[in-house]
Order: sequence, then structure tokens, then C-alpha cells
Amino acid sequence: MTVGQQKQKWTAEEEAALRAGVEKYGAGKWRAIQKDEEFGPVLVSRSNVDLKDKWRNISATNNGNRNRGKGAGQKTGGRRAKSQDGSDKEELSPVPDSEKKMLGTKYDNLILGALSALKEPNGSSITDIAEYIEERQSVPPSFKKLVVSKLKSMVLEGKLIKVHQNYKINDEFPSDGRAKFQRLRNNQDDKQPTFSRDITRKLRTDSIAKRTKLDPDALERRKTAEEAARVAALAVAAAEQAALAAEQAARESELADQDLEMKQAAADVALAATRTKKPMKAVAAMGREVVAVTV
Repeated sequence: MTVGQQKQKWTAEEEAALRAGVEKYGAGKWRAIQKDEEFGPVLVSRSNVDLKDKWRNISATNNGNRNRGKGAGQKTGGRRAKSQDGSDKEELSPVPDSEKKMLGTKYDNLILGALSALKEPNGSSITDIAEYIEERQSVPPSFKKLVVSKLKSMVLEGKLIKVHQNYKINDEFPSDGRAKFQRLRNNQDDKQPTFSRDITRKLRTDSIAKRTKLDPDALERRKTAEEAARVAALAVAAAEQAALAAEQAARESELADQDLEMKQAAADVALAATRTKKPMKAVAAMGREVVAVTV
């Protein structure tokens, strides 16, 4: 950023990346956050001073909200401490409800659907979840960066269970995400974006296909239908071949009839010529006899 250039307002994506980076590395590790392959691209236009100032503002806002909630004059626990290397260490504050909405409560269904499809007994990693969704759905470019924070918030809400570095669905939690997914199926949530409805249809199609694959009767019916279609195609081909052969035979028969007619006509002409020559010979013979008598 050049000197004198006005700083751009922080976006929700940048702020979410900063929070996730502090969760991962701790406050004060600004260079580590900037070099992170997930958070660095989002914060590429921010310096380490920008990160420090923004985090101080976030912490001050959170502390102010807590002080108002506890009442005037009541002291809160220390939010900042000095580390041995002299850098500021701030306790990581939870993501506010407003920012959770920015991160996308609509993504609960995507993550739950991915975990249901992956079915890893020990849970699925962040990379597996993000790649599964990105390969199959239309999601914003920031989704892969935000999925880390979203998974952690879902763990705090009790929707997911973290197993080492993996995540799995908490079956004991009555997930409102699943209820929302059901509302999407019934087309009752008109505020959802178009790509969420497409995701719902895709998940439903995948589920039907998976049930068909696991159902032996359905698989047998599909094989029977495919076999019937193959037999029908062979029958049509055989009928076309038979019709072609019949047409060829009819053409050959017609040519044979024409040849026979021509031969019969030639025979009739020859016979007629033979019958004409016999009377002529008789007349000639009678003429010779008359001449002989006269002489």
C-alpha cells in the first residue's frame, strides 16, 4: 500500500481470516498468519501493523460488549498479556453472532452433507470437506478460507465433534441445520440463494442414487430393464435385416419374371416363324410339279 493511499475498509472475509489465523497461531504472530497458505491470500493487502490494529479493535469491541453486559464498575478478566518475547497475547474471543451469519449459516447444510457422504469413521479433515464441496457445488471463492472458522463454530454449537484434527457429525445433537435442509427440500425458505437450492437437489439425487446402489432389488430391476432394452434393440435390428432381405428377394423375383417373359416371347416368335415357312415350301413344290406336267 503506497504512502498517502486511503486504507480500504475491512471486509467480512478478511476479518474472518484474521480471527481464524489468531485461533491457529495466536495473537501477535502476524507474519505467520500472513504466510499461511489459507489466510495469506485473503490478507495479501494488509500489513502486520494492519493486522495488529484490527485485532486490537476487535478485542476492544468484545471487551466493551462484555463490560456493558456485566454492568458498570464490574471488572472483567484480563484480555491481554505480555508473552516472553514481548508480543501482545490476547485471549481468543468467540466469533460474534453477526459474523457467524456472515461466515454463512447457510453453509451448515453443505458441511453436514459432505460429512454424511464421506462417512469417515474417525471424521473427515478440513481439506477433505472443503474439496468435496468445491468439486460438487457452486460456492463463493472465499468458502475454502471460511470453512475452517465455520467448522470450529459448529463444534462450539454442538453440531459437530472434533476427533483429533478431523470432524464428524454429532448424532446426539438435534441439528437445526438438518431442519433447515428439510425446509429447503419443501421450498419454504425463499431467502436461500439459488446455488443452495441446487445443492439441495444435488444432495437429494446423490442420496437416491446411493440407496439404489445399496438396494439389491433396485439393482436387479435396473439390470432387468437394461437387458430388456438390449433385447428390444436386437429385435429391431433383426426386423430391419429381415425386411431388407425380403425386399431383395422380391426384387430378384421380379427380375426372374421379366427374364422368363422375355424368353417366352422369343420362343413364341420362333414358333410363329417356323409355321410360316412350311406353307411356303408346299407352294414351291406344287409349282415345280405343274411345270413338269406342262413340259
